[in-house]
Amino acid sequence: MPTLLHLATGAALGRLHARRPSLRQGLAFAALACLPDLDLVLHFAGVPYGDALGHRGAAHSLAAATAVGLLLGLLRLAGPGSRDLRAAGRLALLAALAMASHGLLDMLTHGGHGVGLFWPLDPERHAFSWRPIPAAPLGMAFFGPRGLAVLQAEGPASALLFLLAALPGARAQRATISEGPETLSSS
Repeated sequence: MPTLLHLATGAALGRLHARRPSLRQGLAFAALACLPDLDLVLHFAGVPYGDALGHRGAAHSLAAATAVGLLLGLLRLAGPGSRDLRAAGRLALLAALAMASHGLLDMLTHGGHGVGLFWPLDPERHAFSWRPIPAAPLGMAFFGPRGLAVLQAEGPASALLFLLAALPGARAQRATISEGPETLSSS
């Protein structure tokens, strides 16, 4: 289930992609960070949790994140008037990182049976030995006491990441400073 920390991590990575804070970029990368949880549709349709296509399986893998990142990079290159290989590579990398962050964060939760991070090379589920984040309950239970406990545990780190997503970056500040004298001289 998408939680604050997944959304905040994606938004912060979206900020790295944008020249200045952008709600559109933040939302797009937050969505990428939550994309692996689309496997919940299969979970609720009866696919067993431990199956490769079950929750926290293939969709949470580095392979899936890499494939989505590469696809988005290629789509960027295929866009009208867009042949900027560097921009496409940057998009591919940050999109893959946003999606991969989901599995890595899930490996820090003390619920479930781990994450299929290395699928298809390794069918095993993996988790970190240090698991400080409570796992979010699935379905409507997310809106109960356990879901609130998850949001409270993720709150401080999420707030920091959302703050980073909203701050102007060095590139934006440099552009403002370098454009200043030109603007003054042209008036």
